[in-house]
Amino acid sequence: MKFQSRVMVLATLFLWACSGKVDSQSGDQGREAGGGEDNGPGPGGGGGTASVGEAKAVGTFPLRRLSRTEYNNTVKQLLGDTSRPADSFPREARAAGGFVETLGASSVEIARYREAADNLAAGTVKQRWSRVVPCTTEDDACAKTFIESFGAHAFRRPLSADEVTEHLNLYKKLRAAPIAFDHKLAVQTLISAILQSPRFLYHFEKPAGKPKVQDGAVVLSGYEVASRLSYLLWQSMPDDELFAAAKDDTLLSPDELAKQARRMLADPKAGDGVGSFVAQILDADRLEDIDKDRDVYPSFSYNLATSMQKETRAFAAWAFLQAGTLDALLTSNTTFVDKNLATLYGVSDAASFGTELKEVKLDANTRSGLLTQASFLTVQAAPFETSPIKRGVVLLERFLCERPPVVPDQIPALKPSKPNMQTREKFEEHTKDGACAACHKVMDPLGFAFESFDGIGAYRPMDQGRPVNTSGSLELDDKTVAFSDAKSLMAAMAASPTVQRCMATQLMRFGLGRDVQDADAYSLGNATKLFQAKKRDLRELLVALVATRSFLFRAPFEGEVL
Repeated sequence: MKFQSRVMVLATLFLWACSGKVDSQSGDQGREAGGGEDNGPGPGGGGGTASVGEAKAVGTFPLRRLSRTEYNNTVKQLLGDTSRPADSFPREARAAGGFVETLGASSVEIARYREAADNLAAGTVKQRWSRVVPCTTEDDACAKTFIESFGAHAFRRPLSADEVTEHLNLYKKLRAAPIAFDHKLAVQTLISAILQSPRFLYHFEKPAGKPKVQDGAVVLSGYEVASRLSYLLWQSMPDDELFAAAKDDTLLSPDELAKQARRMLADPKAGDGVGSFVAQILDADRLEDIDKDRDVYPSFSYNLATSMQKETRAFAAWAFLQAGTLDALLTSNTTFVDKNLATLYGVSDAASFGTELKEVKLDANTRSGLLTQASFLTVQAAPFETSPIKRGVVLLERFLCERPPVVPDQIPALKPSKPNMQTREKFEEHTKDGACAACHKVMDPLGFAFESFDGIGAYRPMDQGRPVNTSGSLELDDKTVAFSDAKSLMAAMAASPTVQRCMATQLMRFGLGRDVQDADAYSLGNATKLFQAKKRDLRELLVALVATRSFLFRAPFEGEVL
């Protein structure tokens, strides 16, 4: 077995070396395009090939790896494997808008990819051979058929002649003396090598040959668009119907693109896409790492945190794909709970719930949409109390698309609180300091709206024996908007053009795998207008975004031959 593992590693290194010429074209530009909070001028970053708002402008294309969620979903669809190997991969860094950033790869990540690929390959050959190998002979012809079929699905595009040859040559070397692997072990090695190739691990479905160019921009191929579409809506690889539409570029027609997008939104896998999107903007995917002071929150547990994650994803799927509106996402009191959450939320018949989520309506006077659910309120809190700053920053950055104020170099220490001070009073005392006031007068009022919820999301009308104060105001759409609590704040946000544009911005960031650039302004503006015209229908927003120039074109890579 040790010898077999060494051969797998050598085979993998061979394929990595072969792929360098293909992928290195986009490496530097991909890293530059990743975005971030300081990515240049404009609404969310600079870049692109034309001035702001210009109709033919296009942004850059980041070379990024599959995220952990995308990896798990892809190997499930590709191999039928449900072991979720990427759960053991290192957590990704965060980029603009709260989304995971997968630029570059560390030595630890490469080692985990190798381990996962070896295990997936072994399991596939042992348990799912007929799923991936479409022939019964044990010869070069069968190996070639396997390479062409499996490789096209794994790389999400047909293999070039050279790629088929390099994999077939590897197979032949493995079968020949002195190695002399049998057919199944040679195919197993090929599977492992393919799963470690950058052509599988990276979002780069560019076919061989010169790209098609229009108005100075590269037109993405049908396969590239199919992958963008499937990883946006499903967080997974294209299915057979999408591959078929990509094959002859019929997917690039507006009618076919809209048809496929609507078909995919009706598929249960779309719940994975919108669930991942919402989990990332809330940081709900970090719940398993959250710890709480058990003296303050004795009911908090890993199981409760898991229930919170499940609620977020189930509610996101309902709000996006069934109710379908921004209003439902931000203001509905409908949600999905099990016994753990029913108890936390004070549902009257909590004892009747089990481990499965059930749809319920919570008290409309206290719960209003996504941001009054436990996942957000728990992650964006301290281990021992609430955190108006954390909660306010998330609203400011991810729902209003405003960059938080720059933290000064010297931050005054938080003064010891007086006895029996409410959390709000502590922060108001701190922000009386002139060095802090400028930042906190923007963030804190948004967080104060949620002070009626404790550090794990339970409703608390009182703090330190006195009623909490959840009122405040913010500057929204060039006017001052007053609110009395989280419910009135959420209603104001749902009706706000600023929030509506921010939702479009966030979905564009999520779908493109980078920050929004100046060159995306025209595409973003058109999608936002359609979203507003369609009564804030989130499904229509997604269909509009995939039809934009930003989604269907890219700027040329540096040195690319056009």
